Parts: sequence; structure tokens; C-alpha cells
Amino acid sequence: MNASPSDPAAVHADGLTRSFGSRRVLDDIELRVAPGEFFSLLGPSGCGKTTALRIIAGLEQADEGRVRIEGVDVTHAPAHRRPTNLVFQQGALFPHMDVARNVAFGLSTERTGRKETADRVAEALDVVGMSAFARRAPSTLSGGQRQRVAIARALVKRPRVLLLDEPLSALDLSLQLQMRRELRSLQRRTGTTFVCVTHNQAEAMEMSDRIAVMAHGRIEQTGTAEDLYRAPASRFVAEFIGENNLFEITGTQDDPAVRGGRRAVTADGGLGLPLPAGACLAPGAVVAVRPESFRITAPDEAGAAGRAVVRSTGFLGALVRVVLATPDGREILADTRAGGATPTVGDHVGLAVSAADVTVLPPATRPAGGPALAGGER
Repeated sequence: MNASPSDPAAVHADGLTRSFGSRRVLDDIELRVAPGEFFSLLGPSGCGKTTALRIIAGLEQADEGRVRIEGVDVTHAPAHRRPTNLVFQQGALFPHMDVARNVAFGLSTERTGRKETADRVAEALDVVGMSAFARRAPSTLSGGQRQRVAIARALVKRPRVLLLDEPLSALDLSLQLQMRRELRSLQRRTGTTFVCVTHNQAEAMEMSDRIAVMAHGRIEQTGTAEDLYRAPASRFVAEFIGENNLFEITGTQDDPAVRGGRRAVTADGGLGLPLPAGACLAPGAVVAVRPESFRITAPDEAGAAGRAVVRSTGFLGALVRVVLATPDGREILADTRAGGATPTVGDHVGLAVSAADVTVLPPATRPAGGPALAGGER
């Protein structure tokens, strides 16, 4: 295995391509994960994220491309020769072993001495908050506790990179929320590089330093959660990260009251949305507006993008979701703060938005989503 001291990435996957039969699951993807980073691969079922993780782990081989870990080329190295460890979705603890023996199992192939093994097991259990459960059987633990033990079993080998494959998807919602915070805290305390696969956007956004959004075997965009939310690079990212109102464009009209001087005229909804300064409208481009960016106004307010009628309202805690319909029946989502003035069903209102909150997206080059592969998530 050759080292590349000029490559500072904890993980560098370059040009990974993988096909199963006639279907290309990974299509020349590249990703770089910084040392000590919590990095997530996010996408729908069948997008290739699990295949990418398994190739990094050494459990599958790419048809083309290379994998380097901390500058060392491990493309053809078997899984046990890589400084990584993988935590599976279900944890997969041995039912006939207590917690401590489950955690120690990973050290059994390394000829680690008895005292060192005991010390490292105690340290790993302490890190995940499971020291008091060392002699308990896995069957007596909750789902969240079992997953913490599985993480301790991975950490006890002191991997340079910890790989997590949908680590929270088997837990109920309340445990998922708790484990998100715990995983993030654990990663910060240990300084270990985490690479996590998930289909859950909220999970990825809460835990990750950066996220790579995948679709159809390609990386659509990589960035922080805020980058992806506020400046999506494609229609797919705009629809997959959070909620968005997307509008087809039929043309533009001059409006000196708008900073950029133009409004986009939408085909569906008949709105005149202010365009950011310098916005370039390629044929087939769309504009996106987040629900919280719309401001509900009086129907005749100057500068409003258009008019609508309130169809329904729903309480979401800090926000109230207002569902509106334009004169031609286009549905629009708008969020207002709870506790303020909320329109009622049947009200005729105006919709206003700042040009800074309107995102121009390039035409879609391929359909969003896509079917999962036969035989499970890839």
C-alpha cells in the first residue's frame, strides 16, 4: 500500500464506478472527507450510497476508481487491513455473549493482552455511556443501548475512520432523536472521522459537518446543511432537502422596484417572483421558494408576487403551515410563526417574497428519485 503525503483527506474516493448487471450503481463519484469530520452520504433508496460505503470499507470492490485513507491507497486491501470499522443498521450483537465480551470480540484477532483488552473495553463502554451494562445480555437492552454497544465494539479497535450504515433507522423516533445528539457528541469527543450513510435528511443535517447528496449513482452536491438548504445546486437537491415550492418560468418582466430589475413570470400559479441580481435563466430553469420565505400580505399590497386563497392551516409547533391556491389552482405552501396573525380558510391574501429568498435552479438533467435495487438498499 502506497502513501500519498500530499493528500490530507481522511478518506479520498476518486472515480468510483460500480455496476450490478446492466445497472450502473456508482457513476464516477469522487468524495473527500477531512480528518475528524462527520461526513454523511444522503440520498433515496437505490442511489448508491451504501455501495460507496461498502467499497470504502473493503467489503466490495469498485469496477473503476481508487480509495485512499489518510493518503494510503487501500483500493485492493481487504477489509481487515484497512484502518476502518463498520457499524451496521441492526448492530448484530452476539446473543450468547454479555456486553463486555461483545465489545472485546473485535480485539480477539489482534492478539491483544488480557489487561489491555480489559482496559480498552472499559474505555469504549465509558465513551458510549454503557459501563454499567458490561455484564448484561444483549437481550435485556433497549434498541438504543444495543446500538451504543455496537458502536463501542467498533471504537474499541481504534479505527481511523468509523463507517456507519443507516445506524439509527431501526430505532423508534424518540430514540433516533436522542441518538443523533449522542452520535454527534461522541464524534466530537473522540475526534474520529465518521462517514455515515442515511436516507433521513433531518438526521444528516443535524449530525453532519458536511453532506454529499446522491442520486442515480452520482453526487449532486456536497456542502454543509445550510449550503444545501439555502443554495441547492439542482432541482433534485432543492426537492430532497427540506420542502420547496418550485415554479416553471414562462418569461420575465421588467420591474425597477426589484433589486435585480426583473421578475420571473411563472407558468403555474401566475406569480411574478423577484429575481436575484444577475440571475441567469437558462431554458427549462425553475425558481424555488421555501415555505418560510413567503410572506402572507393583504391581497392588494404593493410589490406582492401574486394572490391566493387559503385552503387550510395546520399547527406545527413554532410554525403554522398555510396551504394556499392561486387563481389557476396551483398549490403553494407558506409558513408563518405561531402566535401571530394567521389567516383563516377562505381568506383572499397576497404573497410576497424577497429576491434574496428566490433560488434559480438549472433544468433537471435526469428524473429525481428512482427505484431501489432488487435485493435491498445499494
